[in-house]
Amino acid sequence: MRTRGIVAVIAAGALLAGAAPAHAGKYLTVKPNPVRQGKTLKVIASNCVSNGHTAYVEVEIFPKGDDRIKRVFRESEGDPTKITIRMKPKRFLPDRYEIAVKCVHEFPDGTVGVWWEDSDTFRVKPSRL
Repeated sequence: MRTRGIVAVIAAGALLAGAAPAHAGKYLTVKPNPVRQGKTLKVIASNCVSNGHTAYVEVEIFPKGDDRIKRVFRESEGDPTKITIRMKPKRFLPDRYEIAVKCVHEFPDGTVGVWWEDSDTFRVKPSRL
Protein backbone atom coordinates (compact mmCIF):
# COMPACT_ATOMS: atom_id res chain seq x y z
CA MET A 1 0.00 0.00 0.00
CA ARG A 2 2.86 2.34 0.72
CA THR A 3 4.26 1.78 -2.79
CA ARG A 4 1.10 3.16 -4.42
CA GLY A 5 1.43 6.41 -2.50
CA ILE A 6 5.06 6.82 -3.53
CA VAL A 7 4.23 6.16 -7.19
CA ALA A 8 1.41 8.74 -7.05
CA VAL A 9 3.73 11.36 -5.55
CA ILE A 10 6.41 10.69 -8.20
CA ALA A 11 3.85 10.89 -11.03
CA ALA A 12 2.39 14.14 -9.68
CA GLY A 13 5.89 15.59 -9.30
CA ALA A 14 6.75 14.71 -12.90
CA LEU A 15 3.61 16.41 -14.17
CA LEU A 16 4.28 19.53 -12.14
CA ALA A 17 7.88 19.61 -13.35
CA GLY A 18 6.65 19.82 -16.94
CA ALA A 19 7.44 16.28 -18.03
CA ALA A 20 5.22 14.81 -20.70
CA PRO A 21 2.59 12.65 -19.07
CA ALA A 22 2.18 8.95 -19.75
CA HIS A 23 -0.98 8.91 -21.81
CA ALA A 24 -3.66 6.44 -20.86
CA GLY A 25 -5.51 6.64 -24.18
CA LYS A 26 -4.80 7.11 -27.83
CA TYR A 27 -4.90 10.56 -29.37
CA LEU A 28 -5.24 9.30 -32.94
CA THR A 29 -8.41 8.15 -34.69
CA VAL A 30 -8.33 6.86 -38.27
CA LYS A 31 -11.57 6.14 -40.12
CA PRO A 32 -12.84 4.36 -42.05
CA ASN A 33 -10.56 1.41 -41.67
CA PRO A 34 -10.30 -0.16 -44.19
CA VAL A 35 -10.67 2.66 -46.72
CA ARG A 36 -11.16 2.19 -50.47
CA GLN A 37 -8.93 3.73 -53.11
CA GLY A 38 -10.42 7.01 -54.30
CA LYS A 39 -12.20 7.61 -50.99
CA THR A 40 -11.24 9.90 -48.12
CA LEU A 41 -9.40 8.84 -44.98
CA LYS A 42 -10.19 10.94 -41.90
CA VAL A 43 -7.40 11.45 -39.40
CA ILE A 44 -8.38 13.01 -36.08
CA ALA A 45 -5.69 14.05 -33.59
CA SER A 46 -6.82 15.27 -30.18
CA ASN A 47 -5.10 17.10 -27.33
CA CYS A 48 -2.56 19.05 -29.40
CA VAL A 49 -3.04 22.45 -27.81
CA SER A 50 -0.56 25.29 -27.57
CA ASN A 51 -1.03 27.07 -24.22
CA GLY A 52 0.41 30.27 -25.67
CA HIS A 53 2.89 28.98 -28.27
CA THR A 54 2.64 27.38 -31.71
CA ALA A 55 1.39 23.79 -31.85
CA TYR A 56 0.73 21.69 -34.92
CA VAL A 57 0.12 18.09 -35.95
CA GLU A 58 2.46 16.19 -38.27
CA VAL A 59 1.16 13.11 -40.09
CA GLU A 60 3.30 10.57 -41.94
CA ILE A 61 1.93 7.65 -43.94
CA PHE A 62 4.04 4.80 -45.24
CA PRO A 63 3.51 1.19 -46.31
CA LYS A 64 3.55 -1.18 -43.32
CA GLY A 65 7.09 -2.45 -42.80
CA ASP A 66 8.60 0.18 -45.13
CA ASP A 67 10.35 3.43 -44.34
CA ARG A 68 9.34 5.32 -47.50
CA ILE A 69 7.14 8.20 -46.37
CA LYS A 70 4.13 8.58 -48.62
CA ARG A 71 3.08 12.01 -47.49
CA VAL A 72 3.75 14.50 -44.71
CA PHE A 73 1.11 16.96 -43.57
CA ARG A 74 1.54 19.97 -41.33
CA GLU A 75 -1.69 21.27 -39.92
CA SER A 76 -2.41 24.25 -37.74
CA GLU A 77 -3.56 24.11 -34.17
CA GLY A 78 -6.96 22.83 -33.25
CA ASP A 79 -8.48 20.44 -30.79
CA PRO A 80 -9.22 18.08 -32.27
CA THR A 81 -7.22 18.58 -35.47
CA LYS A 82 -9.06 16.97 -38.38
CA ILE A 83 -7.19 16.04 -41.53
CA THR A 84 -8.74 14.43 -44.59
CA ILE A 85 -6.57 12.54 -47.06
CA ARG A 86 -7.80 11.40 -50.45
CA MET A 87 -6.60 7.85 -51.15
CA LYS A 88 -5.59 8.46 -54.77
CA PRO A 89 -5.28 5.09 -56.56
CA LYS A 90 -1.90 5.91 -58.13
CA ARG A 91 -0.43 7.01 -54.82
CA PHE A 92 -2.06 4.57 -52.39
CA LEU A 93 -2.04 1.03 -53.77
CA PRO A 94 -4.06 -1.67 -51.99
CA ASP A 95 -1.92 -2.55 -48.98
CA ARG A 96 -1.51 -2.08 -45.23
CA TYR A 97 -0.17 1.31 -44.18
CA GLU A 98 1.25 2.75 -41.00
CA ILE A 99 0.20 6.23 -39.94
CA ALA A 100 2.38 8.13 -37.47
CA VAL A 101 1.17 11.36 -35.84
CA LYS A 102 3.12 13.83 -33.70
CA CYS A 103 1.90 16.84 -31.74
CA VAL A 104 4.75 19.33 -32.11
CA HIS A 105 5.20 22.49 -30.05
CA GLU A 106 7.32 25.47 -31.16
CA PHE A 107 8.23 27.67 -28.22
CA PRO A 108 8.95 31.43 -28.33
CA ASP A 109 12.67 30.82 -27.64
CA GLY A 110 12.94 28.81 -30.90
CA THR A 111 13.04 25.35 -29.37
CA VAL A 112 10.79 22.57 -30.65
CA GLY A 113 9.40 19.68 -28.67
CA VAL A 114 7.12 16.73 -29.33
CA TRP A 115 4.24 16.65 -26.83
CA TRP A 116 2.99 13.22 -27.89
CA GLU A 117 3.37 10.64 -30.64
CA ASP A 118 0.83 8.05 -31.70
CA SER A 119 0.53 5.55 -34.54
CA ASP A 120 -1.92 3.11 -36.03
CA THR A 121 -2.29 0.87 -39.06
CA PHE A 122 -4.98 0.98 -41.71
CA ARG A 123 -5.72 -0.87 -44.89
CA VAL A 124 -6.43 0.47 -48.38
CA LYS A 125 -8.74 -1.73 -50.41
CA PRO A 126 -9.10 -1.65 -54.21
CA SER A 127 -11.68 0.74 -55.58
CA ARG A 128 -14.94 -0.64 -56.86
CA LEU A 129 -15.31 -0.34 -60.60
